Amino acid sequence: MRANAIQAARDHWVEKPARLRFTLAGGVVFSAEFPALCWALRLDLDCFRRTLPQRVSAEPPVWTGIPAQVRATRLHVPCARPYPRVTILHDTIRYAPSHYRRFYIEIQGGFEDYLRKFSGRTRSTWRRKVRRFASASGGAIDFQEYGRAATMSEFLVLARRVSEKTYQERLLDAGIPATGWYREQILQAAARDEIRGYLLFHQGQPVAYALCAADEDTLVVERIGFDPDFAYLNPGTVLLYLLLEKLFAGKRFRILDLGRGEFPYKEHYATGNIPCAEIYYFRRSASNLLLVCAHAAAEMLSGALKSGLEVLGLKDKVRRWLHRLAGGARVG
Repeated sequence: MRANAIQAARDHWVEKPARLRFTLAGGVVFSAEFPALCWALRLDLDCFRRTLPQRVSAEPPVWTGIPAQVRATRLHVPCARPYPRVTILHDTIRYAPSHYRRFYIEIQGGFEDYLRKFSGRTRSTWRRKVRRFASASGGAIDFQEYGRAATMSEFLVLARRVSEKTYQERLLDAGIPATGWYREQILQAAARDEIRGYLLFHQGQPVAYALCAADEDTLVVERIGFDPDFAYLNPGTVLLYLLLEKLFAGKRFRILDLGRGEFPYKEHYATGNIPCAEIYYFRRSASNLLLVCAHAAAEMLSGALKSGLEVLGLKDKVRRWLHRLAGGARVG
Protein backbone atom coordinates (compact mmCIF):
# COMPACT_ATOMS: atom_id res chain seq x y z
CA MET A 1 0.00 0.00 0.00
CA ARG A 2 1.73 3.17 -1.18
CA ALA A 3 1.96 6.28 1.00
CA ASN A 4 -0.55 8.24 -1.07
CA ALA A 5 -3.03 5.36 -0.74
CA ILE A 6 -2.61 5.46 3.04
CA GLN A 7 -3.21 9.21 2.96
CA ALA A 8 -6.31 8.82 0.78
CA ALA A 9 -7.74 6.17 3.09
CA ARG A 10 -6.51 7.64 6.37
CA ASP A 11 -9.95 7.47 7.94
CA HIS A 12 -9.81 3.68 7.59
CA TRP A 13 -6.42 3.27 9.28
CA VAL A 14 -6.10 3.09 13.04
CA GLU A 15 -2.87 3.10 14.99
CA LYS A 16 -3.23 0.42 17.65
CA PRO A 17 -1.40 -2.56 19.13
CA ALA A 18 -1.28 -5.69 16.96
CA ARG A 19 -0.47 -9.18 18.15
CA LEU A 20 1.14 -12.24 16.69
CA ARG A 21 -0.20 -15.15 18.72
CA PHE A 22 2.04 -18.19 19.14
CA THR A 23 -0.25 -21.21 19.34
CA LEU A 24 0.13 -24.89 20.09
CA ALA A 25 -2.66 -27.37 19.29
CA GLY A 26 -5.17 -24.53 19.04
CA GLY A 27 -4.24 -22.73 22.27
CA VAL A 28 -2.29 -19.47 22.58
CA VAL A 29 1.03 -20.03 24.37
CA PHE A 30 2.00 -16.35 24.32
CA SER A 31 1.56 -13.21 22.22
CA ALA A 32 4.02 -10.71 20.79
CA GLU A 33 2.44 -7.24 20.84
CA PHE A 34 3.72 -4.25 18.87
CA PRO A 35 2.49 -0.85 17.57
CA ALA A 36 0.85 -1.14 14.16
CA LEU A 37 -1.22 0.74 11.64
CA CYS A 38 -4.27 -1.43 11.00
CA TRP A 39 -6.87 -1.32 8.26
CA ALA A 40 -9.96 -3.47 8.76
CA LEU A 41 -11.50 -5.18 5.75
CA ARG A 42 -15.04 -4.14 4.85
CA LEU A 43 -16.97 -6.64 2.79
CA ASP A 44 -18.06 -4.57 -0.19
CA LEU A 45 -19.42 -7.59 -2.03
CA ASP A 46 -20.18 -5.85 -5.33
CA CYS A 47 -16.63 -4.46 -5.49
CA PHE A 48 -14.99 -7.73 -4.45
CA ARG A 49 -16.88 -9.76 -7.02
CA ARG A 50 -15.46 -7.49 -9.72
CA THR A 51 -11.92 -7.07 -8.40
CA LEU A 52 -11.09 -10.27 -6.47
CA PRO A 53 -8.33 -11.36 -8.92
CA GLN A 54 -6.40 -8.18 -8.16
CA ARG A 55 -3.83 -8.27 -5.37
CA VAL A 56 -5.07 -5.19 -3.54
CA SER A 57 -2.13 -5.01 -1.12
CA ALA A 58 0.64 -6.12 -3.49
CA GLU A 59 2.76 -3.05 -2.84
CA PRO A 60 4.47 -2.39 0.50
CA PRO A 61 4.07 0.90 2.37
CA VAL A 62 6.40 3.84 1.97
CA TRP A 63 7.60 4.26 5.53
CA THR A 64 8.29 7.98 5.14
CA GLY A 65 5.41 9.76 6.82
CA ILE A 66 4.36 6.76 8.92
CA PRO A 67 5.03 7.40 12.65
CA ALA A 68 8.39 6.00 13.75
CA GLN A 69 6.85 3.97 16.58
CA VAL A 70 4.73 2.00 14.11
CA ARG A 71 6.48 -1.33 13.62
CA ALA A 72 4.16 -2.74 10.97
CA THR A 73 1.02 -2.22 8.94
CA ARG A 74 -1.69 -4.90 9.00
CA LEU A 75 -4.47 -5.62 6.54
CA HIS A 76 -7.10 -8.28 5.92
CA VAL A 77 -7.64 -8.39 2.18
CA PRO A 78 -9.40 -10.51 -0.44
CA CYS A 79 -7.07 -12.67 -2.49
CA ALA A 80 -7.63 -14.98 -5.44
CA ARG A 81 -4.53 -17.06 -4.64
CA PRO A 82 -2.30 -17.45 -1.55
CA TYR A 83 0.58 -15.13 -0.79
CA PRO A 84 4.02 -16.57 0.05
CA ARG A 85 4.32 -16.75 3.82
CA VAL A 86 7.45 -14.57 4.08
CA THR A 87 8.78 -12.19 1.42
CA ILE A 88 11.85 -9.97 1.89
CA LEU A 89 11.54 -6.67 0.01
CA HIS A 90 13.77 -3.59 -0.23
CA ASP A 91 12.93 -2.02 3.13
CA THR A 92 10.00 -4.20 4.13
CA ILE A 93 9.20 -7.73 5.25
CA ARG A 94 5.84 -8.96 4.01
CA TYR A 95 4.32 -11.65 6.21
CA ALA A 96 1.14 -13.56 5.38
CA PRO A 97 0.46 -15.71 8.47
CA SER A 98 -3.00 -16.86 7.46
CA HIS A 99 -5.35 -17.42 4.54
CA TYR A 100 -8.98 -18.10 5.30
CA ARG A 101 -12.52 -17.96 4.02
CA ARG A 102 -14.35 -14.93 5.37
CA PHE A 103 -17.99 -15.85 5.89
CA TYR A 104 -20.89 -13.42 5.68
CA ILE A 105 -24.67 -13.28 5.75
CA GLU A 106 -26.49 -11.07 3.26
CA ILE A 107 -29.39 -9.26 4.91
CA GLN A 108 -31.86 -9.43 2.03
CA GLY A 109 -35.58 -10.06 2.10
CA GLY A 110 -37.11 -11.11 5.41
CA PHE A 111 -35.82 -13.23 8.26
CA GLU A 112 -38.11 -16.07 7.20
CA ASP A 113 -36.54 -15.96 3.73
CA TYR A 114 -33.12 -16.41 5.31
CA LEU A 115 -34.32 -19.29 7.49
CA ARG A 116 -35.53 -21.15 4.41
CA LYS A 117 -31.91 -21.82 3.45
CA PHE A 118 -31.87 -24.38 6.26
CA SER A 119 -33.66 -27.70 6.43
CA GLY A 120 -36.96 -27.89 8.28
CA ARG A 121 -35.27 -29.87 11.02
CA THR A 122 -32.53 -27.23 11.49
CA ARG A 123 -35.10 -24.41 11.63
CA SER A 124 -37.11 -26.33 14.20
CA THR A 125 -34.03 -27.00 16.34
CA TRP A 126 -32.95 -23.35 16.27
CA ARG A 127 -36.40 -22.10 17.26
CA ARG A 128 -36.68 -24.75 19.97
CA LYS A 129 -33.45 -23.48 21.54
CA VAL A 130 -34.84 -19.94 21.55
CA ARG A 131 -38.11 -21.09 23.16
CA ARG A 132 -36.19 -23.12 25.73
CA PHE A 133 -34.07 -20.11 26.66
CA ALA A 134 -37.20 -17.98 26.96
CA SER A 135 -38.87 -20.57 29.19
CA ALA A 136 -35.80 -20.76 31.44
CA SER A 137 -35.80 -16.95 31.63
CA GLY A 138 -39.38 -16.73 32.93
CA GLY A 139 -41.18 -16.67 29.59
CA ALA A 140 -39.45 -13.67 27.97
CA ILE A 141 -35.99 -13.00 26.58
CA ASP A 142 -33.97 -9.94 27.56
CA PHE A 143 -31.84 -9.05 24.52
CA GLN A 144 -30.32 -5.58 24.35
CA GLU A 145 -28.54 -3.52 21.68
CA TYR A 146 -26.01 -0.84 22.63
CA GLY A 147 -24.75 1.79 20.23
CA ARG A 148 -24.60 5.26 21.75
CA ALA A 149 -21.51 6.39 23.65
CA ALA A 150 -23.63 6.86 26.78
CA THR A 151 -24.55 3.16 26.83
CA MET A 152 -21.33 1.57 25.58
CA SER A 153 -19.63 1.98 28.95
CA GLU A 154 -22.35 -0.18 30.48
CA PHE A 155 -22.01 -2.72 27.68
CA LEU A 156 -18.25 -3.04 28.18
CA VAL A 157 -18.64 -3.65 31.91
CA LEU A 158 -21.30 -6.31 31.40
CA ALA A 159 -19.63 -7.95 28.40
CA ARG A 160 -16.35 -8.08 30.30
CA ARG A 161 -18.03 -10.20 33.01
CA VAL A 162 -18.89 -12.76 30.35
CA SER A 163 -15.64 -12.46 28.42
CA GLU A 164 -13.37 -13.31 31.35
CA LYS A 165 -15.05 -16.73 31.57
CA THR A 166 -14.95 -17.59 27.88
CA TYR A 167 -12.97 -19.98 25.76
CA GLN A 168 -12.08 -17.05 23.48
CA GLU A 169 -10.28 -15.19 26.25
CA ARG A 170 -8.73 -18.09 28.16
CA LEU A 171 -7.52 -20.09 25.20
CA LEU A 172 -7.34 -17.70 22.23
CA ASP A 173 -6.52 -14.36 23.90
CA ALA A 174 -9.52 -12.91 22.02
CA GLY A 175 -11.95 -11.68 24.64
CA ILE A 176 -13.00 -8.14 25.57
CA PRO A 177 -9.79 -6.43 26.77
CA ALA A 178 -9.92 -4.75 30.16
CA THR A 179 -7.49 -1.96 29.20
CA GLY A 180 -8.33 1.72 29.34
CA TRP A 181 -6.96 2.14 25.81
CA TYR A 182 -9.47 -0.36 24.41
CA ARG A 183 -12.35 1.21 26.32
CA GLU A 184 -11.46 4.64 24.93
CA GLN A 185 -11.31 3.29 21.36
CA ILE A 186 -14.77 1.74 21.73
CA LEU A 187 -16.27 4.91 23.19
CA GLN A 188 -14.80 7.00 20.38
CA ALA A 189 -16.24 4.58 17.82
CA ALA A 190 -19.63 4.82 19.54
CA ALA A 191 -19.51 8.62 19.32
CA ARG A 192 -19.03 8.20 15.54
CA ASP A 193 -21.86 5.61 15.35
CA GLU A 194 -19.34 2.96 14.26
CA ILE A 195 -19.93 0.27 16.88
CA ARG A 196 -22.75 -1.94 18.17
CA GLY A 197 -22.89 -4.13 21.24
CA TYR A 198 -25.39 -6.92 21.88
CA LEU A 199 -26.09 -8.66 25.19
CA LEU A 200 -28.29 -11.60 26.07
CA PHE A 201 -29.42 -11.79 29.70
CA HIS A 202 -30.70 -14.68 31.80
CA GLN A 203 -32.67 -13.51 34.84
CA GLY A 204 -30.79 -10.22 34.85
CA GLN A 205 -27.33 -11.75 34.35
CA PRO A 206 -25.41 -11.26 31.08
CA VAL A 207 -24.66 -14.65 29.52
CA ALA A 208 -23.63 -13.87 25.92
CA TYR A 209 -22.29 -10.89 24.02
CA ALA A 210 -21.34 -9.73 20.54
CA LEU A 211 -19.32 -6.63 19.74
CA CYS A 212 -19.61 -5.47 16.13
CA ALA A 213 -18.08 -2.69 14.05
CA ALA A 214 -20.54 -0.70 11.92
CA ASP A 215 -19.08 0.38 8.56
CA GLU A 216 -21.66 1.92 6.23
CA ASP A 217 -24.04 -0.96 5.34
CA THR A 218 -21.82 -3.67 6.86
CA LEU A 219 -21.83 -4.94 10.44
CA VAL A 220 -18.63 -6.82 11.32
CA VAL A 221 -18.52 -9.27 14.23
CA GLU A 222 -15.33 -8.36 16.08
CA ARG A 223 -15.71 -10.32 19.32
CA ILE A 224 -18.29 -12.83 20.49
CA GLY A 225 -18.63 -15.18 23.44
CA PHE A 226 -20.89 -16.75 26.04
CA ASP A 227 -20.76 -17.82 29.67
CA PRO A 228 -19.88 -21.56 29.70
CA ASP A 229 -21.90 -22.02 32.90
CA PHE A 230 -25.01 -21.51 30.75
CA ALA A 231 -23.90 -23.64 27.81
CA TYR A 232 -26.85 -25.99 28.41
CA LEU A 233 -29.13 -23.12 27.30
CA ASN A 234 -27.18 -22.45 24.06
CA PRO A 235 -26.88 -18.69 24.74
CA GLY A 236 -24.53 -18.05 21.81
CA THR A 237 -26.92 -19.65 19.34
CA VAL A 238 -29.88 -17.75 20.82
CA LEU A 239 -27.98 -14.46 20.66
CA LEU A 240 -27.12 -15.00 16.99
CA TYR A 241 -30.76 -15.84 16.18
CA LEU A 242 -32.02 -12.66 17.88
CA LEU A 243 -29.28 -10.54 16.33
CA LEU A 244 -30.15 -11.73 12.83
CA GLU A 245 -33.86 -11.29 13.48
CA LYS A 246 -33.17 -7.69 14.51
CA LEU A 247 -30.97 -6.98 11.49
CA PHE A 248 -33.52 -8.33 9.02
CA ALA A 249 -36.26 -6.27 10.68
CA GLY A 250 -34.20 -3.08 10.87
CA LYS A 251 -32.99 -2.87 7.24
CA ARG A 252 -30.04 -0.72 8.45
CA PHE A 253 -27.31 -3.16 7.36
CA ARG A 254 -26.98 -5.17 4.17
CA ILE A 255 -24.23 -7.56 5.31
CA LEU A 256 -23.34 -9.27 8.57
CA ASP A 257 -19.63 -10.02 8.21
CA LEU A 258 -18.80 -12.90 10.57
CA GLY A 259 -15.21 -11.73 10.87
CA ARG A 260 -11.83 -13.33 10.35
CA GLY A 261 -11.12 -16.95 11.12
CA GLU A 262 -12.88 -20.14 10.06
CA PHE A 263 -15.21 -21.91 12.45
CA PRO A 264 -17.92 -24.49 11.65
CA TYR A 265 -20.73 -22.31 12.99
CA LYS A 266 -19.79 -19.50 10.59
CA GLU A 267 -19.91 -21.80 7.58
CA HIS A 268 -23.23 -23.20 8.79
CA TYR A 269 -25.02 -19.85 9.12
CA ALA A 270 -23.31 -17.99 6.24
CA THR A 271 -24.85 -17.25 2.86
CA GLY A 272 -21.43 -16.88 1.21
CA ASN A 273 -17.70 -16.43 1.72
CA ILE A 274 -14.70 -14.63 0.21
CA PRO A 275 -11.11 -15.98 0.28
CA CYS A 276 -8.95 -13.56 2.27
CA ALA A 277 -5.45 -13.16 3.63
CA GLU A 278 -4.01 -11.53 6.72
CA ILE A 279 -1.02 -9.44 5.63
CA TYR A 280 1.63 -7.69 7.72
CA TYR A 281 4.22 -5.30 6.32
CA PHE A 282 7.07 -4.95 8.83
CA ARG A 283 9.88 -2.45 8.66
CA ARG A 284 12.94 -4.39 7.53
CA SER A 285 15.15 -5.02 10.55
CA ALA A 286 16.89 -7.94 12.23
CA SER A 287 14.45 -7.94 15.17
CA ASN A 288 11.39 -7.91 12.91
CA LEU A 289 12.82 -10.67 10.73
CA LEU A 290 13.49 -12.76 13.84
CA LEU A 291 9.91 -12.22 15.05
CA VAL A 292 8.41 -13.15 11.68
CA CYS A 293 10.57 -16.27 11.27
CA ALA A 294 9.89 -17.42 14.83
CA HIS A 295 6.15 -17.01 14.36
CA ALA A 296 6.20 -18.74 10.96
CA ALA A 297 8.14 -21.66 12.45
CA ALA A 298 5.73 -21.91 15.39
CA GLU A 299 2.74 -21.92 13.02
CA MET A 300 4.30 -24.67 10.93
CA LEU A 301 4.96 -26.73 14.08
CA SER A 302 1.42 -26.19 15.32
CA GLY A 303 0.02 -27.17 11.92
CA ALA A 304 2.13 -30.33 11.85
CA LEU A 305 0.97 -31.22 15.36
CA LYS A 306 -2.67 -30.75 14.37
CA SER A 307 -2.16 -32.94 11.31
CA GLY A 308 -0.50 -35.62 13.40
CA LEU A 309 -3.32 -35.60 15.93
CA GLU A 310 -5.84 -35.85 13.11
CA VAL A 311 -4.05 -38.87 11.63
CA LEU A 312 -4.05 -40.51 15.05
CA GLY A 313 -7.72 -39.69 15.54
CA LEU A 314 -6.95 -37.54 18.57
CA LYS A 315 -7.58 -34.02 17.21
CA ASP A 316 -11.18 -33.71 18.42
CA LYS A 317 -10.35 -35.23 21.80
CA VAL A 318 -7.48 -32.78 22.38
CA ARG A 319 -9.63 -29.87 21.22
CA ARG A 320 -12.44 -30.83 23.62
CA TRP A 321 -9.93 -31.22 26.45
CA LEU A 322 -8.51 -27.74 25.79
CA HIS A 323 -12.00 -26.27 25.64
CA ARG A 324 -12.93 -27.87 28.94
CA LEU A 325 -9.81 -26.39 30.51
CA ALA A 326 -10.69 -22.98 29.08
CA GLY A 327 -14.33 -23.16 30.03
CA GLY A 328 -16.46 -23.71 26.94
CA ALA A 329 -16.43 -23.54 23.16
CA ARG A 330 -18.69 -23.15 20.11
CA VAL A 331 -21.19 -20.37 19.62
CA GLY A 332 -23.36 -21.91 22.27
